[in-house]
Amino acid sequence: MLLRIPVIALATCILAYGQQQRIVFDQPLLIVNDGKYGFIDHSGNVMIKPQFYWSSDFSDGFATVYVCGNLASINPSGKIQAHRLEMNSGLALRRNGSGTGYVDSSGRFQIPPKYEDGLPFSEGLAAVKMGDKWGFVDADGRLVIAPRFAAAYYFVEGVAIADLGESHVLINRTGNVVADGFDHLWSIGDGRVLVSQRQKWGFIDFGGNVRVPLIYDGARDGFQGGLTSMVKDGKWGYLDRNGGVVIPFQFGDAGPFFANSLPPAKIGKKTGFIDRSGNFKFLLPYRSSPGFVYGDVAPFWTEDGRFGYVNASGKIIWGPAAESPDHAPILGWTEKDKLKSCDGISVTVRTLVANLATVED
Repeated sequence: MLLRIPVIALATCILAYGQQQRIVFDQPLLIVNDGKYGFIDHSGNVMIKPQFYWSSDFSDGFATVYVCGNLASINPSGKIQAHRLEMNSGLALRRNGSGTGYVDSSGRFQIPPKYEDGLPFSEGLAAVKMGDKWGFVDADGRLVIAPRFAAAYYFVEGVAIADLGESHVLINRTGNVVADGFDHLWSIGDGRVLVSQRQKWGFIDFGGNVRVPLIYDGARDGFQGGLTSMVKDGKWGYLDRNGGVVIPFQFGDAGPFFANSLPPAKIGKKTGFIDRSGNFKFLLPYRSSPGFVYGDVAPFWTEDGRFGYVNASGKIIWGPAAESPDHAPILGWTEKDKLKSCDGISVTVRTLVANLATVED
């Protein structure tokens, strides 16, 4: 089965099925103190004091905060603004009653809410559900791939993973199947797709050709920085895009390479972050870490569940703290949540958020 490293459950760190983690540089870092969410910079200085009942991570210069039962956006200086929609291809997914469509930055539907369901745009296309089948539309609302899939996901590097019902397949931008015959298809990245057959994992290219033999027991998603970590016979190592062993299979656990080439790894009781030679750049006691998803900063969790951030020099800039910003509402906000989200919020901010919500509606 696919083995995945525990990652911070924030929107900008985790993308949907078939996509890699997105590395975001220089954004404020989310923290929690005394049950309130706030932000620090990459040196550990508080930028926005913890005051919100919940907040998302920053994405494209804004984060979403939950205040007095309303969602609003906040910029790095702490200014609260009307809730900003996440725009892809200039459009954002919006549900209206029982239908799903896409709106522009003013909130006007540019693609009518006539679909049963949909996903945000990626590389100019969005998966939409018509009846019980999924297809793809472009930013002008034209149906470019007919709805014939039981499920469909995001385009990455010109291909996407889809489900024909009896099998998962890889399709191109015209909807043609370019790879099938595998039990699972997973992460797309660096011209490779993680696949499995009979519980063994490897990688194919975008033509369906096997580039990394399906002989491994698991993987940490796909390629990052030209390397990927895989496990065989209980040991983790690193392979290049053609299956060559770059760092021997010697680790008890090994995470993904990112921009600064310092993945988290474990050997015996030693834990820390390694370089491309497989040597520890620095040691750090931790239970799990997704690696340097913030460019020069990595989140981590200790064995007793405490949360912190460490920089690429091995300096801990936050924590380890008892509270961790790794959860968000799953089933929606309750009335109790709405009341709690006003705790500690000034009258000025309460009024501002209420007025912004009224304008947005």
